[in-house]
Amino acid sequence: MARDVHSQPNEAEGYRGHAELFASAVHVLRSLLIGFILLFAGASRAQETELASPEIINGEARYLGDLDGPQSGAPRGVYIWRAPSTPAGQLLPTLYMADGREGLYVAAARLRAAIEAGTAPPIQIIGLDPDPDARNRTREYTDVGRARFRAHERWLLDVVIPWAERVARASPQQRAIGGYSNGAAFALFMGARHPDVFTGVLAHSPVATAETFHADARAGGVRWALSAGRLEYGGYPARAISVVRAVVRAEGAAVRSCTGAWGHEGSAWIDLSPGAITWLFQAPSAAAVATPLEREACDVTEGSRE
Repeated sequence: MARDVHSQPNEAEGYRGHAELFASAVHVLRSLLIGFILLFAGASRAQETELASPEIINGEARYLGDLDGPQSGAPRGVYIWRAPSTPAGQLLPTLYMADGREGLYVAAARLRAAIEAGTAPPIQIIGLDPDPDARNRTREYTDVGRARFRAHERWLLDVVIPWAERVARASPQQRAIGGYSNGAAFALFMGARHPDVFTGVLAHSPVATAETFHADARAGGVRWALSAGRLEYGGYPARAISVVRAVVRAEGAAVRSCTGAWGHEGSAWIDLSPGAITWLFQAPSAAAVATPLEREACDVTEGSRE
């Protein structure tokens, strides 16, 4: 059974009118994000599991910068990370994360300590470099069906994933796609468009989603980890994940949904990631890995297809 859910046209047009300006500002500030993440996360949630610094995660990640890119003649890079205790040759569940090094850090910052302690199973994270031009990044992530989106979609499916499974020991049976903000919108669209490829979707604070998201019955076989704060952008991301949840639940999907009093901020995305990622890969320890924020803000509806 397929379903489409649409918001009111006037809200959609108003949002689109500001989307590219917002994306440009976000892109300019991305290099400052990590410092603010550390400040806010350390100050506001002292009881959380250990937070790895960007220097630690970056030092453990390796970078491949010369893959054929989405646009002809323009190579595009990926970051590959696995916890240091994980053998290099071990086949691993793999999360493909939008926004390159920053996206990889959001996913790995709290997960690393749990893997090293043996609480969470080893998981590989591959950060997908975005287009350096902010407007093109927005188009690659949110302009579903248009040329930039299609090229980026095919890059992930035809170049990155085959390379990762051939060279980086990424599991072909356990693939998840993730992101935050516009990257979360991309993750949702990819999960809905390619449920035969991805077994899970991680989406923090998606934008540009509610008016265009739809899924068919195959989405019931995908696990969906969604989060949004009630304080971000007039509640738009929270409404977006409500739309997504309704659509995929109608198809029998398992959904983990988190809402609470936070803004559009990296510290929240970090704290909402470790339990979500382990849940996506159906690890028995997902509840033990969850942060206090996740335990407070998240609820799970298991799928009727599982």
